[in-house]
Amino acid sequence: MTNTLLKPGRDMMYRINTEGRFLYVNQALALYFKSEASELIGQSYLSLIEPSYRQKAQDFYRQQLQEKQSSTYFEFPLKDSQTWCGQTVELILNPEGEVVELIGILQDISESNQAKVDLDQNDIRLNSLIQNMDVAILMEDEFRRVKYVNQTFCDLFSIPLKSKDLIGADCSQAAEQSMHLFTDPQEFVKGVNTILKNRNKISSELLYFKDERVLERDYVPVFIGDEYRGHTWYYRDVTMQNLANMSIKESERKYREIIENIDLGLMEVDNDQNIIWANEPFLNSMGYTLDEIKGKNAIAHFIREEELAQEEAKLDDINEERLKGSSGVYELKLKNKENEDVWMLISGTPIFNESHKVKGSLGIHHNITHIKELQFQTEYRAKLQSILLDLSNQIIDLEPESEDEIINSALLRIGSFVGADRSYIFDYNFESKTSSNTYEYCAVDITPEIDNLQDLPMEAIGEWLDVHQKGRVMIYENVQSLPVENAIRQILEPQGIKSIITVPIIAGKSLLGFIGFDSVKQYKTWNATEVELLTFLAQLLANHYSRKFFELKLSDSEAKLRSILSNAMDAIVTINEEGLVEDWNLQAENIFGFQAEEAIGKDLTNLIIPHKYRTAHQAGMQHFLKTGEGPVLNSRLELVALSKDDIHFPVELSIIPIKLKDKYIFSAFLRDITQRKKAEDDMSIALEQSNELARMKSRLMSMASHEFRTPLTTIKANAEMLEYWSGSLEEKDKTKATRYISRMLGEVERLTSIMNDMLIIGRLESGKTRVQKRMTDLVHLSSEIIDKNFSNESDGRQVKVKIEGSPYLVPVDTNIIEHILNNLISNALKYSPNAAAPLLMINFKNEQQLRLTVKDSGLGIPEDEINSVFNAFYRSENTRQIKGTGMGLAIVKQFADIHKIRIKVFSAVNVGSEFVLEIDRD
Repeated sequence: MTNTLLKPGRDMMYRINTEGRFLYVNQALALYFKSEASELIGQSYLSLIEPSYRQKAQDFYRQQLQEKQSSTYFEFPLKDSQTWCGQTVELILNPEGEVVELIGILQDISESNQAKVDLDQNDIRLNSLIQNMDVAILMEDEFRRVKYVNQTFCDLFSIPLKSKDLIGADCSQAAEQSMHLFTDPQEFVKGVNTILKNRNKISSELLYFKDERVLERDYVPVFIGDEYRGHTWYYRDVTMQNLANMSIKESERKYREIIENIDLGLMEVDNDQNIIWANEPFLNSMGYTLDEIKGKNAIAHFIREEELAQEEAKLDDINEERLKGSSGVYELKLKNKENEDVWMLISGTPIFNESHKVKGSLGIHHNITHIKELQFQTEYRAKLQSILLDLSNQIIDLEPESEDEIINSALLRIGSFVGADRSYIFDYNFESKTSSNTYEYCAVDITPEIDNLQDLPMEAIGEWLDVHQKGRVMIYENVQSLPVENAIRQILEPQGIKSIITVPIIAGKSLLGFIGFDSVKQYKTWNATEVELLTFLAQLLANHYSRKFFELKLSDSEAKLRSILSNAMDAIVTINEEGLVEDWNLQAENIFGFQAEEAIGKDLTNLIIPHKYRTAHQAGMQHFLKTGEGPVLNSRLELVALSKDDIHFPVELSIIPIKLKDKYIFSAFLRDITQRKKAEDDMSIALEQSNELARMKSRLMSMASHEFRTPLTTIKANAEMLEYWSGSLEEKDKTKATRYISRMLGEVERLTSIMNDMLIIGRLESGKTRVQKRMTDLVHLSSEIIDKNFSNESDGRQVKVKIEGSPYLVPVDTNIIEHILNNLISNALKYSPNAAAPLLMINFKNEQQLRLTVKDSGLGIPEDEINSVFNAFYRSENTRQIKGTGMGLAIVKQFADIHKIRIKVFSAVNVGSEFVLEIDRD
């Protein structure tokens, strides 16, 4: 038996009773069995089905009968054939609801299945190309130690290490460490253990992350002979592919539901192809009512003239066979009411009159537009894949001498593929602020424009350039829709361009130019494939131009390096493993007295190393070559060297070993430090003298402070006695005495404060103050300081406290913090008379660093004096009328420095000042 009579989409119709015996078969079914329809009547429907599939079919239709499903769809292979059919079966019920007959329609679905298979295969290839082998790989040995892992694997599993740091690591607990990433952690661990136990190759296993990513996993065990030597894991992120597959399956499911629940389109025509009747499904698919098409010629109405010119011979043959009484099946592209393409698989059956003469035909129309689109998409993607692969291979390895030829060829190929009238490349020259057309492909009958598009001023394409600088694609599908005065339109319109798309060529952060398509003959809507193709080529070109740039830069760098080495202030000497000099720069000649031609090729040991160090030097070289270790390598040392005149002098030396293939060279950087050593000796003496002066100053300040305290205490005691005595004076004398005594006590207090400040500075400068940190609640400490020292201000102001963030303990010296805050808050009150109360802000928002801020709305500090306010005894010009010593901020700065507290000042005259303390939590 043959299947040549069963063409794609040919429908076989029949009726069977509840026992599965044929009651009626149409001619297509009879022809398949090479028999008359009458010969099949009474036979079982199972005779159509491949024997191995009959039981499955029988079970399916028994279930339909039992459940009285009105309509079902089932797919199976035909007997003695590679053909697969999709069969729709409907039940015919009597008035009592009992099944009396079944009606079946068979359709060929072989091409549809194959088209889907081809599409899946091409999608995988194309995805593999574009993803550029972005696969996470982990190779383990038989003991589950890491032999190789790439960075993609580390990134995929959120491993906070570089891949090289994992080499040799034990992976026996890796699954448990990564299980939290997966939707079913226990199942992931169980799966890994099962795979490792069985040691069978696993391919394309899907894993699901909690963050909705989907991974595809392969497992490949490694055997040498029969000996197991480890395995390799491959993980690929197939989230998008999985979503696409789900979408395709969903589309397929919907498509099947439609096929199962709607009838096929039917249209009846006479022998002259005039429409007599059409059913509702056909009318719906074409967008017409019956009245709109009845009586019209079907061929003229539904087929475009250009299509008819190609299909006319085929249609004449089909019509001729139809008039002879033969059925036929064919594909035809029709146009619907909206002038859209509708592909139909048509099974045409002749209609006979009473005299058994053909009076017309009935066409069973199956809409295969979706299938045709899949086929076109498969072919399109296969060609696109080929182009992308070829472009990658050609441009990645592009040599300078073939650059123009290959780029022109690439423009021709992509322009032809998408049907563009022009494809081209422009560059941007930001130094000259111009843009020029560098490469151009033109379709037949399209005028080249490359000569007219040189050195275009960038200001003329400002909008265009702005889009590209943002890394975006520029698309105009209708240039005529732009305003007449628009600069872009004024450039494009003279070239006849109706539609245009351009993609920027960006290497790193540098905009190099753009690549684009023009449509001149017609308006065009640019699709995602065209954007993708241009973007892909733009990236290839960007990589190529970057490589050219770095190759040129490398060449320049080599020349610059030689110039730098020749003119370096240090002597630069390179030796090989035998200790022979290979490079000897100009400064080496000046320092050691040997000319380059005298030194190159000579043993460095005998040139510049004193006799008593030569044995140690040679031993060190041999030790490094054996072990790769050396105490003098990669560090800066001070040694004694020997000049040509046999003079010993100190040098600073650093040696860097450089491995070239399997050999080492050693680059030594030497500097004559004779003058520096002398300067260091002089500086050491000067520093000791400076330290001695500082100690004397500290002792003097301490002594002065103590010596002043005794007379100040005496003066204060006597003043207090006078104040007590003045109480017995007459009122007029009492007032005057009180004023003098108060002034005396005030000056005693001020002088005592100065002495205290001097004593503090003396202790700080002498290094006697020690920082003793402890974990402290700064909110509580600040409140205590304010309550103790600033709660009864004469003007009634109360210092405000503002807390930001969640408080935490901070390691501080409470005495130092109290000194600092007392001085800053006191100054804020003193230098903001008649202003709002100062504000103390404590900011805990940064978990690593606390910020203490004292802010006032007072006099402020002149901008040119801000850097001087921490100097001892310094006072700003605008504070002269307010009493003060200029010691407070100097003490604050010294306390902050010894406590490792950063202090910043922000101030503006007549606006106020803000002092910010930054204290590390660690």
